[in-house]
Amino acid sequence: MLTAEVAAQRVALGMSFLDKAYPGWEDRIHLPTLRMQSCSHCVLGQLEEPDGNYDSAYNRHALYESESIIVVFGGLLTLQSRAAAYGLTVRLGDYDPTSSEFDPFWLLREAWVAAITTRRDAKRATLTPIEEGELVPA
Repeated sequence: MLTAEVAAQRVALGMSFLDKAYPGWEDRIHLPTLRMQSCSHCVLGQLEEPDGNYDSAYNRHALYESESIIVVFGGLLTLQSRAAAYGLTVRLGDYDPTSSEFDPFWLLREAWVAAITTRRDAKRATLTPIEEGELVPA
């Protein structure tokens, strides 16, 4: 079952991937419409708009491959697709079989929102106000 800690670890890996594949990606994500279970409103879907979606990015970046992604999450060694390891989708094992209420996509979304907000705040902290409403890099 997916936990907040594991979701945050996956998102950290995903951010490293996105930094290389989509420089400046964090400024292109519209958090109010971020829906991890939607091919057009998930992180990759928003980065691929208007012409693509999750599936086009998934194939172009070979995110289905699992051979080279062996990750330790929560003390467990797991072999998984790059997309799951990067927090871009969930795995079947992320669901809680005892609860129909648990939604791993929601947990993953919360991890992305927290990470993107933190990164945006850090970027803003490097800006210096010159005049009211105007910011420039420090």
